[in-house]
Amino acid sequence: RPPSAEGRALYEECMAALPPSPPVVGRQPELAGMTAALRSAAPDRPAALVLRGAPGIGKSTLCRELAALAQDAGWRVATVTAGPARGAYAALSALVHQLISRDRTLLERLPGSARAVLAPLTALAGPGPAPGELTRHMVIGAVHRLLAAHRGVRGVLLVVDDAQLADEATVEACEQLVRACGELPVLVALAYRTESAPQALARAVAGLDRAGRCTTIEVGPLAVAEVAALVGAAADPGRGSRGV
Repeated sequence: RPPSAEGRALYEECMAALPPSPPVVGRQPELAGMTAALRSAAPDRPAALVLRGAPGIGKSTLCRELAALAQDAGWRVATVTAGPARGAYAALSALVHQLISRDRTLLERLPGSARAVLAPLTALAGPGPAPGELTRHMVIGAVHRLLAAHRGVRGVLLVVDDAQLADEATVEACEQLVRACGELPVLVALAYRTESAPQALARAVAGLDRAGRCTTIEVGPLAVAEVAALVGAAADPGRGSRGV
């Protein structure tokens, strides 16, 4: 049986609590692009950051670096690695669960109607009667309210790794969150395998790009010197560098 949204969110929290990893080998252009995306996100202009490339090229490492950069800058960060489809909003549910688990006071700032919509996504928002059949408009509105309810943070970063496996409802919600202005800067990062991107994901990214809301970083192979440095670090763990 696939893990529940709560189980996956707990796993992501445990991974986030591990000791920090050593610096990345190379990737200066990618790191500069990620830093610029964080700095340019504004309440009146939420944005998306796309990291795409071949399998094993280093997208997950860059996602971890992005999360670290955001946390150091005072952002609230929620990350999820998408898996095979387990129903609508599977990946989004894990992100919502993480945000609420890290700040339970968020629920106190939400109207009852929004909490009722979030209840089917995470048990942390319940118990409470569900508002009948959930529409995407209702879910996106409730999550938008949840993001706006944050206090004392620079912004909110949502990271979806392996986004090519994310359910279509999550992809659409992420796109709409980038299109909706709020009280805090919001950055949605999507990392995926270029050749495996489903049509819904490709359309969402293309639409955000046309709207000027998307920074796309094509993650390519490391330079020869960087590969040599990475191999040297693997042979000597005390040097502790990574690049992919």
